[in-house]
Amino acid sequence: MKQPRKIILWLAIALLAFGLLCSPILWLLNMEFASDTIKSDYKLFLFFALPAAVLLTLFGTLKIHDNRRQIFAKTIITILMAAMVAFIMLLSLLSDMCAWTNRQVLFENKLHPTTKIIVRDFGCGATDGGSPVIDVFRVEHFRPFFIRATRIDTATINKNEWVRIR
Repeated sequence: MKQPRKIILWLAIALLAFGLLCSPILWLLNMEFASDTIKSDYKLFLFFALPAAVLLTLFGTLKIHDNRRQIFAKTIITILMAAMVAFIMLLSLLSDMCAWTNRQVLFENKLHPTTKIIVRDFGCGATDGGSPVIDVFRVEHFRPFFIRATRIDTATINKNEWVRIR
C-alpha cells in the first residue's frame, strides 16, 4: 500500500475511534460540554465526519489485485455502512432536545472562582409537557469546553470555602 493511502486509512480509523470513544469517555468521567453551542458543533462535526471516515476506509480495503466483483461488493458495503452511520448520527442530532440549563448561581468557590454551586433544571422544551427537574449542582469548569456537574447538598458544604452570590 502506498504511503498516502496508509495515512488516509489511519486518519479515518483515528477519526472513527475519536467519534466512538469521546462520548463514553465523557460519560465515564462525569463530564459534559460547557455549552449547548459546543455540544451542537461537536455533534454536527460527527454527523459529517464519521460517514466520511467510513468511506475513507476504502483506501485500506480496496486492493489492486481485487477483481471487479470484490471491488463492487466492498464499495457497496462501505457505502451502506456510511449511510447507516449518517442515519444514526441524524437520530442522535434529533434526539438531543433535552438538556440541563443553569438557572441561578448560588455560591462561588473562593480558591477556584470557576467552580460554582448552581441551581440547574433538566427539561425537554416543547417535546416535554411536564415541569423540569430542578436540582443543585457543584459545577467545575475544565478548560473552555467541558464541565463536571455533581449533585450537592448546600447544607453540607463548608461555608468558609464559598462566597454566596446574590
